[in-house]
Amino acid sequence: MDEILKVRERIKDLIEKEGMAVSDFAEYVDLKKTTLSHTLNGRNKPSLQIVLQILNKFTNVNPGWLLKGEGAMYINSNGQQSLFETETQPENLEQDNPITEELPTPQPQAEMQEKPKEVNTNITPEPISQTANSQPQQNPVILEAEKIIVLNKDNTFTEYVRRR
Repeated sequence: MDEILKVRERIKDLIEKEGMAVSDFAEYVDLKKTTLSHTLNGRNKPSLQIVLQILNKFTNVNPGWLLKGEGAMYINSNGQQSLFETETQPENLEQDNPITEELPTPQPQAEMQEKPKEVNTNITPEPISQTANSQPQQNPVILEAEKIIVLNKDNTFTEYVRRR
């Protein structure tokens, strides 16, 4: 089979793998529907423009795979061919695989919140610019907040933690 005809088949495979209709695929990659249709049904050969538009929209598609059938269909986010996207999968992949073990169900965020802690509100803060003996300081201390806790009327709280 001619290499150009194989590119046509790989485009069809990509459309199928992405779960898209041909018309939706054409619209997504900014091609006329008739141009893609004529290419897929054999009337026209896949042009470089079509291949480039596909690769521009599907940045995770391996150009080597699309053009020459080399490697996996998809590459990972680092530009490397994915180790998990292979042509053949082992038959007994799920057997004795710790990843397929049932994981605990995550708890909703509301259940994970801690109960509000009691706060002593009878403390009167001292001004920052004065020491315990009420003498003004030469160099006032500048404090930076690490965490702010907002207590809500419904007995919940929200924490705001400083990012570093």
